[in-house]
Amino acid sequence: MPPNRRRHCGGAYADAVIVNAGAEAKARLRREVLAARRSRSPEQRAADAESLALHVLDLPELQEPTTAAAYASFGSEPGTGPLLAGLARRGSQ
Repeated sequence: MPPNRRRHCGGAYADAVIVNAGAEAKARLRREVLAARRSRSPEQRAADAESLALHVLDLPELQEPTTAAAYASFGSEPGTGPLLAGLARRGSQ
């Protein structure tokens, strides 16, 4: 451990307990986002998925058939079903 991370304690060095505030904040934010996603009704999730698809399918890069990478959503993740269906209708792979 670098010297600046050690503390002198009673004649002996003890490792300092370093709290990673960034990791704690990230974990807290993740819990909050997941809770917010889970609180949305099935109707809200479906509307969100449709809105996401409309916005993404409106991108100039996706107006012609292309190869696209996407994920198949599950649980409370943002729905990708309408997006994947829209890409398939356009002939994208």
